[in-house]
Amino acid sequence: MGKDTVVITYPFSTSEILVDTAIARGYEPLILLPRIDSATIDMVCGFVREMFKGRAECIECKNDVDDALSKLSGRNIVAVMPGNDVGIGLVDQLCKRLNLPGNDPDSSWRRTTKYGMNKSLAEKGLPHIVTEIIKDTDQLRSVWEDQKLDVAVLKFTESAASVGMKVCHSLDEAIAHFNNMREVGNNVGSKDVDILLQEFAI
Repeated sequence: MGKDTVVITYPFSTSEILVDTAIARGYEPLILLPRIDSATIDMVCGFVREMFKGRAECIECKNDVDDALSKLSGRNIVAVMPGNDVGIGLVDQLCKRLNLPGNDPDSSWRRTTKYGMNKSLAEKGLPHIVTEIIKDTDQLRSVWEDQKLDVAVLKFTESAASVGMKVCHSLDEAIAHFNNMREVGNNVGSKDVDILLQEFAI
């Protein structure tokens, strides 16, 4: 058994600070790279390995808590942290399974998705905007007309850098963009990601 290990998943954004802080405090940082089938992710994994060369070991796993745990077996893990918001769900599950301090996995979607955040506000009677996960153009038309929307935003529930997001000023524009999103996919090319319709609030 080696040093106490701090695991960092989805290592982007604040990851360099987390790695350097772990080292400074005498811990061994470990970068966990969940794999998603995408050429973009292949490129990112290569970039991450180069960025942390000599500072932190990088290991890959499936985007699955059981596979991640198998890759972490035999290490004295004292903390698991997300390198960015995409990793929060996996971190919540890992912390629970490893009996480490963390958040309830059942609350992950409420803290990390626009739909979950807005639904939580609505359930508490707090001000919120119209927010619906749209499965097809018939549902899109129904929500638009029932809510009497003039302007609304379409976005992927999982993406980055505003890829796919558009402010639509008519139902026809929204339907056309919805179909385009289904054809093109999100920032990693996934076409089966949920699409969110949100009231445009100023």
